[in-house]
Amino acid sequence: MRSVYEYRRRPGAAWGMVVRLAAEHSVTREPPAGAVRTGQPNVWLSVPDNLAARDVRWLAHGLSLVADQLRPDARDEHAIVTVHALETPVLTDHQAEAAAAAMIEWLRENTGVPGIDHTVRFDAEENRYVFTWGEPGRPA
Repeated sequence: MRSVYEYRRRPGAAWGMVVRLAAEHSVTREPPAGAVRTGQPNVWLSVPDNLAARDVRWLAHGLSLVADQLRPDARDEHAIVTVHALETPVLTDHQAEAAAAAMIEWLRENTGVPGIDHTVRFDAEENRYVFTWGEPGRPA
């Protein structure tokens, strides 16, 4: 079932970040055609053709960080995260890394995986957000 997660952060910057991810998780016996393997056997990412390549890379990165928590028990099953949309719905700063954070939080909320610790801070000198990806199983 498709669900939406809105990743919001305002770590001291004027604009903050808002990214809305609409996706669904399913398990199937057949590997999905056209999907990207996450580096974990039997865990796949399927995205629409209209997403920017950098957003796809960061979505895949976020999924790969928790893919071992999502892996199906049966060897002949495949877990698929199908992304329907990734949007920046309001005027905010946008960095593609936010797609990875949104994916981790979407998975945590919608599949019950523990996820990984990840932090974000605004670096005023560089005028950008800095993401830190932590250890599996520790909440953000």
